[in-house]
Amino acid sequence: MAIAETALAAGWLKARSFDLRFILGTAGLALGSAAAVASAPRLFPIVLLADLWLLSYPHVAATFTRLCFDRQGFERHHLLVTVLPSFVLIGTAGLSFAGGVWLSMSVYFYWQWFHYTRQSWGIAKAYRRLVLRPQEEWAERLAFALVPLWGVLQRSARGPETLLGFEIRLLPVPQVLADIVGIAAALALAWWILDRLIAWREGRLSPMHTLYVASHHVMFALGYGIVVSIDLGWLTLNIWHNLQYLGFVWLANHRRFGDRPSAEAPFLATLSRSGSGARYALVCIGFAGTAYLAIQNLVWLLPAAAILYQTINFHHYIVDAIIWRRGRRAAA
Repeated sequence: MAIAETALAAGWLKARSFDLRFILGTAGLALGSAAAVASAPRLFPIVLLADLWLLSYPHVAATFTRLCFDRQGFERHHLLVTVLPSFVLIGTAGLSFAGGVWLSMSVYFYWQWFHYTRQSWGIAKAYRRLVLRPQEEWAERLAFALVPLWGVLQRSARGPETLLGFEIRLLPVPQVLADIVGIAAALALAWWILDRLIAWREGRLSPMHTLYVASHHVMFALGYGIVVSIDLGWLTLNIWHNLQYLGFVWLANHRRFGDRPSAEAPFLATLSRSGSGARYALVCIGFAGTAYLAIQNLVWLLPAAAILYQTINFHHYIVDAIIWRRGRRAAA
């Protein structure tokens, strides 16, 4: 579906209301949740459970709306649904048996950081493609990479021993290295801000693109570098990422179907119409809730359940990297 000319001119992915919710709403809810937990730590398990069942599990389910909610999607991605999970399960089980839960959790931590950064970069590029001068600028690219890099190095340098109650062993990063990268990130960020001010003065600033990139810097700096607690930092980034993913996948489906009915995918097309975002989220919640409850009821041994949950996470990371790249090639 073609984007309206007004949206292109303003740099919106869809429209003002959607984009403001997508950028400010997601970041605001994540930061508000983190502030509530920081002021009342007893709220952490409540917010964590809400995040897992209402956002985290459904955001994984959202991936499957692109894989197997219609015949065309399944025919294109059937190997990702039928074959890939077995290989990921074998690899995840191998990690756990070779090094214990800590090895799987450590891989999860760093892979998740890369996954979050990559998704955020993809969204930033989607906004940049709407700008009249869509070339990537070095100031933006450098700051975009260095802020998350400083964050993960800073978290590693602190050397937390657990993540959400599970043992974790992070890379032994010297604090001085994290500080050097932090200085470089601060300089790159100052350079990017100056570049944005120049773009504003020259009349070529895209407000939505700039606002999104600014939210990226805030969320990664807080979630990995500034918030001392690894659990609270993880929760902050996880809420932001999950909300963001649900919105972006819905938008991708909406661009595919628009507000028109589809004989090939009537259910998905209905969920992808304007104003159907809440219904789409409820379907993802129901689909994910059924699947994860089944895992909890069928798998009694905690190590086996942990392996299955990590398999789902790792499968999601791999699939997500593949389907969005395929989508860009198809659109080219």
